[in-house]
Amino acid sequence: MPLDRDVIRILEDGFPDAVLHSDSDDFGEYLHDATEIDHTPDLVIFPRSSSQVSRLVQLATEHSFSIIARGAGTGFSGGAVATHGGVVVSLEKLNRILEINAQNRSATVETGVITYDLDQAANRHGLFYPPDPASHKESTLGGNLAECAGGLRCLKYGVTKDYVLGLEYVDYEGNIHRTGSMSDTSESLDLTSLLTGSEGTLGIVTSTQLRLLPMPESRMTFLYTFRDEVDAARAVSEIRRSGILPCAMEFMDRGAIGPVVAHLKLADMQNSTAMLLIELDGSDDDVSRDVAALMPLVRRFNPIIQRQATDDNERESLWQIRRELSTVVKALSKVKTSEDVCVPISKFADLVAEIQSIGSKHGLQTGSFGHAGDGNLHVCFIIPELTDEVRLAIEAAKAQLLRATLALGGTISGEHGIGFTKKKYLSEELGDDGIELLRIIKQSFDPRGIINPGKII
Repeated sequence: MPLDRDVIRILEDGFPDAVLHSDSDDFGEYLHDATEIDHTPDLVIFPRSSSQVSRLVQLATEHSFSIIARGAGTGFSGGAVATHGGVVVSLEKLNRILEINAQNRSATVETGVITYDLDQAANRHGLFYPPDPASHKESTLGGNLAECAGGLRCLKYGVTKDYVLGLEYVDYEGNIHRTGSMSDTSESLDLTSLLTGSEGTLGIVTSTQLRLLPMPESRMTFLYTFRDEVDAARAVSEIRRSGILPCAMEFMDRGAIGPVVAHLKLADMQNSTAMLLIELDGSDDDVSRDVAALMPLVRRFNPIIQRQATDDNERESLWQIRRELSTVVKALSKVKTSEDVCVPISKFADLVAEIQSIGSKHGLQTGSFGHAGDGNLHVCFIIPELTDEVRLAIEAAKAQLLRATLALGGTISGEHGIGFTKKKYLSEELGDDGIELLRIIKQSFDPRGIINPGKII
């Protein structure tokens, strides 16, 4: 049910110059996230403080409308869109880095801060923030926290939950709470971990304290291309078995390489059907040891191209191939799909082969890439023309992919979350008891069902 005109007037009075109406030219970008599936909110509001978020939630409780927290809208599961109408709460104005504490190796930030901006600020203190999704120059820390994002360095350094020390969040009644390192009292429950990865369904996180790490002493980056995708996938498994622990190991199949090679005019890679980007970091001795082990190991899989970055400029040019990939694939397709499945590393080659089979069976062009070192692949269906027949093929291929992933002992989402796009498959992974537990948790935190309804369950 649309918001009553009297409620809209209350919101306009309470948040002057911070309300975006449906007749605004900018309203359209808040209808969807990276899924590009539109759902229309009644309003978009841009609070500038946790107290304003608190007041907004109090009004939502009083007048029974739903609220959906949103960062930069870069997510691929529909987690930040208004499936039930209501008010989208854009946190992009809560964008202050409140403190970098070099001694304690921590940062306190509002959740609208861009991930890359925090990392750059930490670098100036000889520190860095490890989680680095490919969208790190656009995505916000709040969105990363909601989805428990990983990124290119997750193989060695872990994902967002490994760096969240404490949170400030607003509950369904508008009360402001602080958890973990941001709380002055001891906690009987680890609310920090519970809220991280909850996709904005339990409360609205307004600020967080994050762990930082010292910048590594040394770093080496390698690019390898192959004639066969399964060979590249087997190389990944062998590298992991060898004991080498790269900070990043990214895989790209032929469907992903082709478009980016053409876009970046990389003529020498035209005959390659798979690519690995591998980065080692740590002490000088550790990196030297791992390089000596890595190079002969990869040569066993007959790479076509073997390239080592000799300086930071060349390193950045190699990583540009990976970071441009999502944009290039999106430009080729009428609709952007990205299923972030994850399997045990021993099953990674099986997953790559399964993706090839699924694409062939349903007549769809696929492009897969992702964090190969921990078995995480982003599988895209590249759709030049979108017809009803193609829509059915996409849904059938998606279902087959997710079920094949579960059969391989994997999970249907490595870091993009469930949102509304995967919720019908979640019970196949968790079972009825798992879904019921999620319902109990949701009911405990949000008994009125106003905080980001329609997601996960």
